[in-house]
Amino acid sequence: MKKSTLWSAMLSRFAGREYNLTIPCRVEMIKFMRPFKIMQALLAAGIFLVSGSKVMAGEVSSPDNHYRTRNILVGYPPSAVSAAKNEDMEPWRTTISSPRIGGFRVDADFNQAKADQLAAQFKAQGFNIALLGNNYYLFNDTGKECGVGLLRAVPYEDFILKIKMMTDACHRQGLRCFVHLTSTMVDQTVIDRHPDWAVIDIATGKPPINSYGPRNACFNNDEFMAEFLRRFERLVKESGVDGVMQDEIQFFGDSLCGCNSCRKKFKQATGFEIPDRTEGWLNQLTGNPCYAAWLAWRRSCTSGNMAKIREIVKKYNPENTVITYLCNNTVGWCYAGAGLAIDDFPKYADSVGYECEPHGFLYQYQWPHVIVEMKYLRAVAENMNTAPWVLFYDRTMADHTFNWLVAMSQGLRLWWPNQKTPSEERCWEPLLAWEKQHAGILSNIKSAANVGVLFSLDARDRNPSSHSAYSWMKGFFPTCNALTDGHIPYKVLVDADMTPEILPSKVKTLFLFNTGSMSEQAVEAVRSFVNNGGILLASGKTSLFDAKGASRNNFGLADVLGCSWAGENQDGKTLVIREANQATGDVTGELAHRGSFIEVKDFAANVKVL
Repeated sequence: MKKSTLWSAMLSRFAGREYNLTIPCRVEMIKFMRPFKIMQALLAAGIFLVSGSKVMAGEVSSPDNHYRTRNILVGYPPSAVSAAKNEDMEPWRTTISSPRIGGFRVDADFNQAKADQLAAQFKAQGFNIALLGNNYYLFNDTGKECGVGLLRAVPYEDFILKIKMMTDACHRQGLRCFVHLTSTMVDQTVIDRHPDWAVIDIATGKPPINSYGPRNACFNNDEFMAEFLRRFERLVKESGVDGVMQDEIQFFGDSLCGCNSCRKKFKQATGFEIPDRTEGWLNQLTGNPCYAAWLAWRRSCTSGNMAKIREIVKKYNPENTVITYLCNNTVGWCYAGAGLAIDDFPKYADSVGYECEPHGFLYQYQWPHVIVEMKYLRAVAENMNTAPWVLFYDRTMADHTFNWLVAMSQGLRLWWPNQKTPSEERCWEPLLAWEKQHAGILSNIKSAANVGVLFSLDARDRNPSSHSAYSWMKGFFPTCNALTDGHIPYKVLVDADMTPEILPSKVKTLFLFNTGSMSEQAVEAVRSFVNNGGILLASGKTSLFDAKGASRNNFGLADVLGCSWAGENQDGKTLVIREANQATGDVTGELAHRGSFIEVKDFAANVKVL
């Protein structure tokens, strides 16, 4: 049997039918990208459960059912554009609803004439935001431009003056000026003067050097943070800058931080002690409430300190903007290594972005992965009523156009980085001009897809059965890539969408592939969703654990799925499709699997088992 044919048949038949199917089989997960591999990866999540409700008479011809009945997808069905006109919106809301971001640099020679020239150029090119692309550092007190790499900066006093020059120049052109700043990355001389500020690696007991080269101060050290915020507030107040992208309020490793400040605050907040060594503790969620509490506490520390940034930015102008972003936002390292999650962006940010760094920066090969991460960010941004953006590091001339098209297809705008050559400008300037011309219809566009795949932080970050092996990610990514490959429009959902009120307003069909950890609220949301006509496709250990990773006695959704948990079989099996059926159509054959699979029992009367 041709596996790609099986996959296509299943996708084309999953919605708009009355059925409840169980396929108690798994196949070996291998790298995805092509349909037959995606089919294997999809089933690798475990038991394949499909639950749906009856299609009402006449629904087949309705617009909402367009994707359920089509055989070939040409594009979205015609729909009226409801975006507001720019002149009907407040300037600040207009800017963050359709950001067109250009990068600029500041050095010792930067003056008012250069600022005026650059702002006029940005205006002519179609940008509406000028964003600082260097000089991130606020602790240069040497009186001269110095430093290496990311810490190369003009003196702090001069920096404030130069940012004011650029801000004033931008305002004269009707543009907004944002600055991009580091915080915890500091020069060795700062640590020499304030050794207590340094982060401490629990694994070594010593201050590390981060991957960018500098040292790191700990934002949980009250003395350091007070000094940083003092400098930060003065910059915001005296320069009149319109927005701030605050970077590096994060941890730079999974064994950070064991400084005295972190140890004291962690114990006060949780009652646990940070151990002196990481062996047998780090990355061990099973039976380790201290480590689970540590991960959650670090996440609260990052978002709590970013909230302080927001308070200062908004203090001088409520329409000042907090802009933030994250690189490779889907990976578990964001939480386990950095203490970050883009689901927290609504707590402190107005405009959100994605630093796109696929392996080898091979954008024209890695685009399916990029699309998934864009959809995840878009899910967060739509809940904030703002437009997401992306930063690419284009490696070829073709990347400019290719990446722009990918971003536009997912509703993202671009941050065009600084230092472009004239030949590069010929690639991107027409694209930017088109964006400006059509800004009215590009503002805060919402996904029209009615198929959703849940990106679950509960399953990715807090489930002992999936945390270390990333088994949940092996189900999530292949599912998303398969939908893209099959030309089925879909959106990513986040945990905040999993309520009985929000979920049905987002999608008609929901994918939960091996989403082991689900809160009681999420379980009830899915139950209500299906009972009211929604279509559910679930697999593996979906709902077998609560939000904190504690095992339930049975699937939380057992009544919805129509079967109960019976265990996990470690021996291989072969899926045999003997005859045409509602899931695969006319496709029959065998699909072998050598790994473990989920066993179920107690089938409901209306459940059909292949």
